[in-house]
Amino acid sequence: MFKDSMRTRTLIERNPSQPATSSRQETIFSLVVANRPGVLGRIALVFSRRGYNIEALSVSHTLDKRFSRMLIQCEGDPSRYEEIMKQARKIIDVVHVAIENRHDDSDQFKMKIAVTCHSEKKAIVLQCLQQSSFHLTDFNADTIFAEKSNSLPSDQAFIAILNHYGRVEVLEKPDHGQVSDAGAYAQVSL
Repeated sequence: MFKDSMRTRTLIERNPSQPATSSRQETIFSLVVANRPGVLGRIALVFSRRGYNIEALSVSHTLDKRFSRMLIQCEGDPSRYEEIMKQARKIIDVVHVAIENRHDDSDQFKMKIAVTCHSEKKAIVLQCLQQSSFHLTDFNADTIFAEKSNSLPSDQAFIAILNHYGRVEVLEKPDHGQVSDAGAYAQVSL
């Protein structure tokens, strides 16, 4: 009897139809995972154990077919997003986890880069990109593709440091002096 009443109370506390006591915000998590059976189930458990309902899910291959990219949309308390990301990172098949910023980018620009490096240096490059707020968008056997909103002047120094680990190409960069059109982006090898 006691177990059933505790279970009912827990279900009521986690029921999304109940009014939220704290602010709930919709967000999209971006994950790169190993393309293996059961990975999706383990990721879904991370969300469900914390009372989050996955509202939308997209899974697709990266350029390297051994890995897949997942976009998971859910609504919840933003203060718990970091907890979900930490738990997802503990799953051995998860390569990268980030929160996608899905707001109007009309006043912003994105810097997109490609880093070509040896496989033994990929882990270091991924850590550097994550620390500098770049988001992994894709990768293959020898190249990592990443992007960042709100590029800073210090990013040029960061790119110079990345050149130590491999060749960096800036695929898109803004024209800082004027309003730019699609042709203002250049492919530059630093």
